[in-house]
Amino acid sequence: MFGAFGTASVTGVISGIHWDQFVQKLIDLERQPITQLQNRKSALENQKKLIGDFRAKLSDLKLALSNLALRSVVLARTAAAGGGVAVTAGPDAVPGSFQVTVQQLATPTVVGSAQALGQPVNPSVPLSQAGLGTAVTAGTFSINGVAVSVDPAVDTLNDVINRINASGAGVTASLVNDAYGRPNILRLESANPIQLGSGADTSNFLSAARLTNGVQQNVGGTYRIDSAGNLGVVNLSAPVGSSAARLAAPITSDGSFSINGVTITYTLNDSLSAIIARINSSAAGVTASYDPLQDRLVLTARATGNTRISLQDVSGNFLQAAGLLSATQALGQNAVFSISTVNNGQPLSSPTNTVSGLLPGITLELKGVTASPVTVTVAQDAGPGLNAAKDFVSKLNAVLDFVAQQTNYDPNTKTAGPLLGDSTVTLVAARLRTALSGVLVPAGPYRTLADIGIDTGPVGSAPGTAVDYRVDEAKFTQALQNNPDAVYAVLKAAADQVGGYLDSVLGFGGLLSIHQNAFDDRIKSLNDYISALEDSLSRREEYLRRQFVAMETLLAQLQVQSGQLGAQILQSAGQQTTQTTGG
Repeated sequence: MFGAFGTASVTGVISGIHWDQFVQKLIDLERQPITQLQNRKSALENQKKLIGDFRAKLSDLKLALSNLALRSVVLARTAAAGGGVAVTAGPDAVPGSFQVTVQQLATPTVVGSAQALGQPVNPSVPLSQAGLGTAVTAGTFSINGVAVSVDPAVDTLNDVINRINASGAGVTASLVNDAYGRPNILRLESANPIQLGSGADTSNFLSAARLTNGVQQNVGGTYRIDSAGNLGVVNLSAPVGSSAARLAAPITSDGSFSINGVTITYTLNDSLSAIIARINSSAAGVTASYDPLQDRLVLTARATGNTRISLQDVSGNFLQAAGLLSATQALGQNAVFSISTVNNGQPLSSPTNTVSGLLPGITLELKGVTASPVTVTVAQDAGPGLNAAKDFVSKLNAVLDFVAQQTNYDPNTKTAGPLLGDSTVTLVAARLRTALSGVLVPAGPYRTLADIGIDTGPVGSAPGTAVDYRVDEAKFTQALQNNPDAVYAVLKAAADQVGGYLDSVLGFGGLLSIHQNAFDDRIKSLNDYISALEDSLSRREEYLRRQFVAMETLLAQLQVQSGQLGAQILQSAGQQTTQTTGG
């Protein structure tokens, strides 16, 4: 066979020595130092991973500490109020109760078109062209149980009115003026109550004519239903410069207008819907909407209070055509309320329904006018602070337990934790214990964590049994109730002191970064050494195999030569025997 070295290699066939196995065993023996180095590298990689786990636990502890430094957590308040008032209370709120009376809510300024945007309905053309806000479908509709047919492609509004009047339904239909003096409202009158529609109707005429939304009234003994809104209205989706828009006052050119100083541009190809959307997405501070019943554009200030909406056509005539420049603005009003503990209970005013700054840490949300004073109660809430303390203790114990487990030595099994002898982790754990067990506040009713119920066990605990930290919930809660600011001072000092130390441990170039970099350097050094030894061992194996191959080749050549010599000797002996016999 041909081996890896390009020479004839028949292991042991000539020599009788299984030299391939011999070489392999010799190489395996010489590989043992490399295996030991690889095991050492694996141990270092595991230690590096454990340092990463340690870093994660310290980060969790730092986050828990940050919650202890939040006044909104440690000094949390609960707040409750009756109907008409909502309340939130921050850490500066003083526990207690007071009364709030709301006489008036703040409202926004509103301005709507002074006239209808669209043209009135055209009763003399087919309904499909009459300018109705909702397209009429063909079929039948019923009044007082009498079916009336309609075909919008052929019938005019006048045709339908005449058909109703001649139907025998007992009602009189007519076209009357809208709020702007134009014939644009369909009216039904009868001596008896009017019943609109039935389950057999196939046309939407009654809803398209806005009769189904109209309120039936008795006027002087006559029952009457009017369309709830204008029949003929503007076409919101058509370009404002086209006749299809059906604008009562045409918009004559591209242009721009300003609302509260914010300029909005438009072209004749824009639809009214697009312009409304542009207003609403701007910073003008208003919400634009279309009233389909009154056929008006309405602007409502987003802020409440007695402030006008500033309107101006910069170029073009959009606002003028929309009837907004000539419209009277319904100015918003300020909220009027009183608080029993402020201003001697006298009325106060606010431009918004959110009232803050009058009572420390308290925000009131006025929801409605109150018939009588509403009681607001603010109280200490120990829950968030207690939960933050318990979370801090849990994360602290996770760090300390991790260090104890990974640096432990079991004399019974004579096994050591992977980080035994690692001075970095033991130093961090020791610093944490030292910082948290000492005096944190120089003066005051509470100076240490133990004073507020965070300790490693009650006084008198047997040595070795008080290892983990704990929270005495009853003691902590009582301390919060007695002096919440003093409790916060202790927790804030702990968070600042330990948090600052953890920054130096966890930060870039910090203690753990240096430690992990040292592991990286040692692992790299081992990898380089292992690689060099592997190269040397490969060359050693190659040399041994070549030597044995050379030996096999030489033996094979000698064997051939020996065979040839033997053959010659036999041949020579045969010749001599022949000569003797013949003689």
